[in-house]
Amino acid sequence: MIRFKPPKQDGSSLPSRSLPFLLIVGLLLGGVPGSTLSGVGAVYEAQAAGPATTELSPPSNVSYNSSADGLALSYLEFLPAGFQSSASYPLVVYLHGAGNAYSQNVSGGMGGLVVPAGLVSNASMSGYILISLNTRSSDSFYVNTPCGGPQQQDVVDAIAHEESMRSVSRLYLVGFSAGSNGVLSLAGHGLEHPAGIATAGTITDFFQTFAYNIANNGTGRYRTFVYSECGVGVGPSNTSVVRTVAYMSVFRFHPENFSGIKLFIAAGGQDTVAPNSYSEWPYANANSTLLTATSSIASNLGESANTTQPYYNISGSDLLALYDPLAPHDSTQIAYGQMFGFWGGVVAPGLYESTYPARALTPVTLPWMSGTNDSGGHDRTPSSDSGLLLGLSSAELGLTLGAIGVGVATVALVSWLRNRRTLR
Repeated sequence: MIRFKPPKQDGSSLPSRSLPFLLIVGLLLGGVPGSTLSGVGAVYEAQAAGPATTELSPPSNVSYNSSADGLALSYLEFLPAGFQSSASYPLVVYLHGAGNAYSQNVSGGMGGLVVPAGLVSNASMSGYILISLNTRSSDSFYVNTPCGGPQQQDVVDAIAHEESMRSVSRLYLVGFSAGSNGVLSLAGHGLEHPAGIATAGTITDFFQTFAYNIANNGTGRYRTFVYSECGVGVGPSNTSVVRTVAYMSVFRFHPENFSGIKLFIAAGGQDTVAPNSYSEWPYANANSTLLTATSSIASNLGESANTTQPYYNISGSDLLALYDPLAPHDSTQIAYGQMFGFWGGVVAPGLYESTYPARALTPVTLPWMSGTNDSGGHDRTPSSDSGLLLGLSSAELGLTLGAIGVGVATVALVSWLRNRRTLR
């Protein structure tokens, strides 16, 4: 943590010739009234202050139809500040999580309004188009199933429809909970080719996540998936359903498929839906297979024995892994300003910690960086200094420098006025 030394208080007056220099320093640090940090720092401000830091246009509800069964669907489109229809923009697609209730084939779709404010504001400030899907079902597992419908194809269709409307330069995918698995499946199976992915409430193995929820949370979330499979549960004898869950768990079985994609993977130690604490479950969704190899399987649900090489050993230079020991199952596990900074090459890849809700990042070196199994993991206390490299986020640093600048300028002005009285 950088600590600023307070000005010397010895009662002496400052020479009048120091005033111009100190006033300039004060204005440079504090800025002019109403100004904000620009450049790199601006991408981080909205995460701290929320959408009020920039004027956001209301989203448009864009209609499209499923190419599989013709169902009328829609998504919300958020255009960036200063949008020009003739220009090309990167596109971010957000997939929300699944609900506990079951509804199917809702005309027009549902759920797109559940989009993090930090994602909306930072996308606008960073010059990205953002779309959030209104899915056909409240369960939203983003996989094609016999009774759940072509949910994965719906996402592919939405992206194609947006690309037909706008000039898209690059594609990025963001998902929360079941949506995290949705974006991983799209990329891992080659249906889309994103330049970057970000996930919160991350699920990399649905066998393990279903097994954990059945053991600890009852069958609510698992039951909605069973509905999509026409009432057939996951188990060794139900081979077609096992194949579907294995398909959804592509990151566990084929982490090499994500090589070259910039991955921002966030997780919380208090997540009771997608576990990331070895004291709670032997498989940690954002550690096992991501950072360390694992042989842990949910054999009771039909998961086949496997030990895969962790992604970190395959393409670690493309990974930003963010862990918060106190974060619950929440989309704000992602620090959205830093996510865009990482995709844009401003924030370096590596292993970080944060304090919930995620904003500033602290680089860390933990035993699991070079681990070969699931010993240790993420179970540790949060660091005392959770700042972004310097101990402060850009917004906090701007406010701190601003306060110091105003203080310096005020001291200089008072001292100059006193000196003028003395001379008279």
